[in-house]
Amino acid sequence: MSSAPSDLLHFTERGTGGPLLLVHGLMVTGEMFEPVLERLSARHRLVIPDLRGHGRSRGLPPPYTAAVRAG
Repeated sequence: MSSAPSDLLHFTERGTGGPLLLVHGLMVTGEMFEPVLERLSARHRLVIPDLRGHGRSRGLPPPYTAAVRAG
């Protein structure tokens, strides 16, 4: 497994094969996929970002409401 930090977005890559992007929901991180990574990475190249303002990705300026972030 490798992690690749960037200026704004942190993501993890794992496995080989056809690409599969795993995107987490609001208020969680890419770590939520840990229970299925071994099985999925046997057949896919997984790309798992921590979305902006979540986990190890760079934070965003307030306010942190879902309505503001969706707009």
